[in-house]
This record gives sequence, C-alpha cells and structure tokens, in this order.
Amino acid sequence: MSEPHSTRQRPQPEGQSGPAAPHGGWHGLPRWSPGRWRLIHALIVAALGVFLLFVGVGAVQLGTAYDQPLKDAAVRAEGTARLLAEHAARTLEGVDLTLGRALDMAASGPAPMAEAGSGAEARRLYGRLEAIIRNGTALSAIWVIDREGRIYLHTGVFPAPPVDLSGMAAVQRLMLTPAAGPVAGMLGDGGAGARKEVFLARALTDEAGGFIGAVVAVVDADQFAALYRSASVGPNGRVMLLSSLAGGVMAVAPDLPDETRLRMATLAGEVPPMPADTDNPGPARPFLVGDDDADGPWVAAVAPVHGRDMQVAVLLATADALGGWRASVWRTAGLTLIVAAGLACTVLIARSTVSRPLDRLCAAVRRVEQGSFDRPVGGSGGIREIEDAMAGIEHLRLSLAHLTDHLNAEVEARTRELEERSQQFNAALENVFLGLAMFDAERRLVVCNQRYREMFGLSEDLACRGTTLHAILEHAARAEGYVVAELGDILSRRLARLATREIRTWSEELRDGRVLDQFVRPLASGGALLAVQDVTEQRRFEQALMEAKMVAERANRAKSEFLANMSHELRTPLNAIIGFSEIIGAEMFGPAGNPRYASYGRDIATSGRHLLMLINDILDLSKAESGRMSVDLAEVSPARLAETCLRMIETQAQENGVRLVVEVPEDLPQLRTDERRLVQVLINLLSNAVKFTPRDGTVSLRASVAGDRLILVVEDTGIGMSPEEIDVALSVFGQIESAMHRHHHGTGLGLPLAARLVDLLGGRFDLTSTRGVGTRAVVVLPLDGSRGSSAAEMAMPEMAGVRS
Repeated sequence: MSEPHSTRQRPQPEGQSGPAAPHGGWHGLPRWSPGRWRLIHALIVAALGVFLLFVGVGAVQLGTAYDQPLKDAAVRAEGTARLLAEHAARTLEGVDLTLGRALDMAASGPAPMAEAGSGAEARRLYGRLEAIIRNGTALSAIWVIDREGRIYLHTGVFPAPPVDLSGMAAVQRLMLTPAAGPVAGMLGDGGAGARKEVFLARALTDEAGGFIGAVVAVVDADQFAALYRSASVGPNGRVMLLSSLAGGVMAVAPDLPDETRLRMATLAGEVPPMPADTDNPGPARPFLVGDDDADGPWVAAVAPVHGRDMQVAVLLATADALGGWRASVWRTAGLTLIVAAGLACTVLIARSTVSRPLDRLCAAVRRVEQGSFDRPVGGSGGIREIEDAMAGIEHLRLSLAHLTDHLNAEVEARTRELEERSQQFNAALENVFLGLAMFDAERRLVVCNQRYREMFGLSEDLACRGTTLHAILEHAARAEGYVVAELGDILSRRLARLATREIRTWSEELRDGRVLDQFVRPLASGGALLAVQDVTEQRRFEQALMEAKMVAERANRAKSEFLANMSHELRTPLNAIIGFSEIIGAEMFGPAGNPRYASYGRDIATSGRHLLMLINDILDLSKAESGRMSVDLAEVSPARLAETCLRMIETQAQENGVRLVVEVPEDLPQLRTDERRLVQVLINLLSNAVKFTPRDGTVSLRASVAGDRLILVVEDTGIGMSPEEIDVALSVFGQIESAMHRHHHGTGLGLPLAARLVDLLGGRFDLTSTRGVGTRAVVVLPLDGSRGSSAAEMAMPEMAGVRS
C-alpha cells in the first residue's frame, strides 16, 4: 500500500475517466467533515450518560432499601426468640416445682441405693409419683436414679428396668456437683420422626451433701414444637430449642430430616446469644448465617432460656424477608428497560441516517488497508458523498483482489507443506522417552524436547534457540549443588565429553543422586545430537534386588541351622517322654499305686505324640518351602493308597459318627509318586474333613484319570467355609473360628502343608467350599511323576460324576 500522499491516482470505475473527483481526500475519496463526526458521537455519549445516571440512581435506591427488610427480620427474629425463651423458662419453672415435690417424696422414701426398686416402700413411692403424673401435669414420666446413675424407679413401668444413665452429660454434672440445682437435658437421638423428650433433674444428697441419687422429670418435646409451629417465621423459617449442655436439638418446627437438623443446629451455633437484659436489648442488627446453605442465608437470633442450659434459636429465611425488595427490583428493572429502549431508539435513528453509513465507509477503508478483498463493499444507504466514496473503494478492491488471490495461493501451498513437516517433527520429538537436544557447530541450542528440559530444570529462557551449551551445563551443575569453585572442573569434564567428533555413550551419576545414560552423535553440519535417559529408578531397583537377595540367603541359612538344631534338640527328648509315659500308662513294671498315675501317663503320651506331630509338620513345611525336601518316586497303586488312608482315618470317623465313602476303581493305572508324602496329604485332608463334619455326615474319597493325570477328590458335608475363610485356612497356622473348631483343636498346618506337598510332587491343589454345605479338595497329579507341567496344563479338568 502506498503512502497517503502518493501522487498515483486510484483506478476509475467503468464509464469514468480523467483525474480524481474534485472532493479530494485519500486516493481521491471525498472527505467527511470532522465536525459532523464529533457532533454525532457527542449526542451518543450524552444519551449513554443520561442512561447510566438513571441506572446509578436506581441502584443506590435499591441498595438502601435492601438493608431495611433484613433489619426488620432481625427485630422479628429477636422478639420471637425472646418470647419463646420466656415460654420455655416458664414451662420449665412449672416442671421444676413438680420436680421439687417429687424430690421431697423420693427423699422420704426408700434409699435408691438398694439392689432393685421392687420392695413395698418402692411400690408406695411409685404410686405417689404416678399420682403426680395423673394429676394433669405437663410431665410424661418421673424417674429416680441411684448413685451409680441407673434408673431405680420409673413411673411408666414397675419394677423399673436398670437402665444406665451415667453416660449422659446432665447426670454426670449432678454426680460431680450435687448442689448445682436443676440440670436440663434431652433424651432421644434427634432423628426425624424419633421421640424427643426434655428433662430436668435434681440430686438427692446425704447429710454430708454427697450424691446418692437423683430425681428426673421428663417432658415431651412436642409441647414446645407445637408452639413453635404457630410462630410467625414465614414459610421457610425455622425455630429450634437447643441444649447447651448436650449440644443437640430438643425441639424443632417444622419437623426436619436428620441431616437438616444437624445443619440448622450448626448454623445456630455460629450466632452469639442475645443479652439476658430484656429491658435494654440494644439495637437489632441482622446476623446472617448459612451463606453456603442450599436454603440460606438465614437471619438468625438466639435467646438463652433463663436459668437453664437451653437456647431458643429462630432462623428467618432471607428469601422470605426480601420478597418485597425483590418486587421493587423487578419494577425498577422494568422501568430501566423502558428508558433503555427509548434511548436505543434515539441512537438507532441517529445511526441509521448518518453514523451507520459512515461506519460502513470507514469499515470498507480499513478492509482495503488491511488487504481484505474477498467481500464486496456494497452501498452505504447514506448521503451522496458517502455513496461516491464507497464506489471508489469497490473499484480499488477489485483491482487488488486478483493479485492477492494469486499470491495467497502460493503462500498457502508452501505454508501447508512446512506446517505438516513441523508437526511431524514436533510430534516425534515430544513423544520419545529420551531427553533430546540438538546443537549447532558453535554448540548453540537448536531445539530440545520437554523431557530434556525437565531433566536439567531448564526455564523457557534457557531452553530457547541460541542458548550456548556452556550456559545449559552451568545451570544444570548449579542445580545439582556445585559451588562456584567447583564449576570450572565439572564443566571442563562435561564439555570435553560432548566435544567429541565420534559416537559416544557414557553413564554419569549426578550429585543429586540421579543416574543418567547419555549418548552423543555428531551431525554432518558440525553440530551434535544429544540423547539422555534417566535410569535412576532402574539402578535403585537393581541395588535393592541385590540387597534383598543377600538378606534372603542369610535368612535361609539361619532357618536351615535352626531346623537342624530343632530336629535333634526337640524330637530326641520328646521321644523319650513319649516312651516313658507309655510305660507308665501301660503299667509294664507293675501297678502305679494309684489309677490316676496310669491315666496321667497315657495323657502325657497322647500330648507328646500330638506335639511330635506338630514338630514334624513344622519341619516338613519348612523343608518344602526351602526346597530341601527330597522326593522318592515309586510306582503306587491308587486303590491300595486309598485303602491305606481309609484304615488310618477309620477310627477317627467312627468316634465322630461320620460315614466314609471310598470310590477308587481297582483298574486305575499305576501312579509314579512319593507314596509317603501323598499319604500325608490325603490323611491331612481326610482328617480335616472328618473333624469338621457333624455327626451322621459323609466324607468321600474319589479317584479318576483324565488324560495323563490322576485326580483325587476329598469331599465332605461339613460346616463349610466362606471365600475369606479359605484364604485363612490355607495360611500357615491359620484356623477358622467355629463351634466345631472349638471342640477339635488343631495346629493350622494341615492344609498349608498339604498344598506345599502337592506342589512338591508336581501337582496342583484346589480348595472350594460353601458355608453350611461342605468343602471339596481336589489334587491333580501327573501319572508319570514329572514336575514340568505348566499351570495351564494342570488346570482342573471337568470330572464326570464328581459333585461340585
């Protein structure tokens, strides 16, 4: 675009020739009088000023009127709270008089320290207290409690149940200070719909003034709630009777859910109580609470109940108090809209005749100056001078549009190609897990990714193009904690590594503990590409793994030494104890003198064998876990194996009244395994099944072949287990608490040892159970005794005829 005072004339529209129009101006365009422009804008500004002044006055008036409804609501809330507090005080004063009569009766009656309030004297006192209730008092019940805080007499029932009230704050206060006078409290949990009761209590004292009991007068809280429902608090207001001592809601109107009660009580707790001087209450001011509450905020007032640990809280919803003010707001807003509409019409008329055509002209000139030629100028709809100017601008736009379209097409094609390459490069650079940086031949930064900036803590200023490698390394060294005296040496070493003209890889441990693997590759342009990977966590994991391995090896050696010592030091003397106790029990060398000695000897032998079995199980389990247990493979007949196990467990089954069922076909193929270990597994499973099966139950042992595997199933109709209890039973020393278990103690090693031995034999062990139905244990073993089967190959097969 040429300067405004260029002598070049604008292109002429078709049908015109010669010099520019005589009006002069930019490129021959007619001038618009500055005076007219300023006059139009002055009129618009004046109209807007009048409108804003009107809006400001209305806003001030509404703001002034906003406070008055809240002040009126505060006066009403305080007055209502004082009236209801006085009513509560008068009601409780009458209750206190009745309590005094009941106290005199209780003081002259039987002492409430007796074992139970069921004697004749207690019966007479019960009748006198019942008479007080029947005489039309406001009380719902009268209680007498003993020095321990338990109910001694209850007008509702005789004899009274020994309910303990010592945990209530009011009773505790009377116990500590019997002379404190009447103490108020509440009964009930405060839930919506639950019965709420208010009570007054006075202490019974001995001659020394010590606490020996108390008399409690109980009032139904609905008496207060009925009055509160008639209070003038608006449709959304709340009235509550609060306990200062117990911190709960005694009565509320209208009735509210539990969560709302607690929220309202919390809001009331934020309000300072009014002074007790009702003759000079001071000026009322609105106290707002619950700004974040869904139904709030509230204008709140709290009045204490004279002489009692109670307060009356009145909460008036601001939505009710500000109803009239909101109506005024709507009226003012309506009037404001009317005035705004009038001003808008005035402005629109002015703009349609002069200002808007002038705006169109100015907009057309700006578009041509900015190189926007795609939209026709069009007409202005204004006076003749503006129409002539618009025609000249349209002719100029058409002349420049053709040239601009050609240039834009070429620029867009090249720009699109460069953008695609840039996006691909940036995506590849930012998505690699390495920190990457490229430096030019002068060791100045060309580009780096986010990972590289994070590794060395580079700010946006340092990570920009042109930053020297020396500056980046110096910043990183300072961040590691190197002082000025150390910078020269560390920078020299690091710069020397990066100055190489060959591919180089090295690992460096930084002062801050991080370990970085770095790779540098020279570029043909003389620069270099640097790749950095943070391997700190990998090195730490390798170190921790090595240390854990050393600790495990030391622990394994210690366990092996302990097992060797335990095998000799425990079993050798235990065998002697078992042998001598069997001699005594059998009276091999003559009568023991007293039959009890022989019985004791047999008990010692039984306990010794149980302890020896426990020691053997522990040793076997330890050997199996450490991999030190050997396996002696031999050909075994499954039928003979089942017969052996049946003989060993038959006596225990008969004693428990459990029926044994064995379904092991004689024609099953031979099994190559360690017979002693497999018998140990089956005996553990059968013994557990018999132990936890009730009388007349059934324990079964079944065997079948699936492919190259033998499947042994031990199933019972016992008490069963839940999934959580199965995990406990399979843990070492894990025992399930049950009625059956309390009659049959065990070590908790049977199932864990069986699972370890099956794994040692190259098989798989699976345990399923349903509480109240029974338990099913499945052992799958390879027929050839191999131990290389995978978990998938050892998956539990479907078994025909096996109950699940």
